[in-house]
Amino acid sequence: MGKAILFLILVGALVIGFVVYRSYTRATGKDPLAASASNEKKTTPAKEQKSGTTAGDLFQQANEMANETVKKGAAEVKDALRTKLGLSASPSPVELAPGKSIEVKISRGTKDLPDLKLTLEPPKDSGLKASGGHFAEGQKETTVTIEAPAGAKAMDTMVNLKFDDYTFPVPVKIK
Repeated sequence: MGKAILFLILVGALVIGFVVYRSYTRATGKDPLAASASNEKKTTPAKEQKSGTTAGDLFQQANEMANETVKKGAAEVKDALRTKLGLSASPSPVELAPGKSIEVKISRGTKDLPDLKLTLEPPKDSGLKASGGHFAEGQKETTVTIEAPAGAKAMDTMVNLKFDDYTFPVPVKIK
């Protein structure tokens, strides 16, 4: 995790350098890298723009590559987070009668236990209501209450517990 943060800081420094460079070239109309690199053959910025080989183009390509690398790094961090959360529900599946509610124990099997609030998303067409899902710092278990409306139809569905990009589905059967 520490290496990922260091990597993101380095990429951020590269992006900041690029922004400063682009601001300077736009404000002055001069490209300091292109002017010093081409002592033998002097060309105008317009000709360099047409050839597609200016320092600005190279920086833009580097910026695009850095953005892709950051996206891949962020995906790796999210995958590590998914593995680290290790959520489980008890009981699972949840069985409910119309007009009743049940408390579901949600556990996380991780070593690092930061404060964490899950977003609860019951399906809109089910009429289910869900509440709870807050892990205090250091807490391994929390409770989610799932309630079926009085006129609920029999169905098998899911209540999704979400954190960031991670979704943990809890199966629910309304009898």
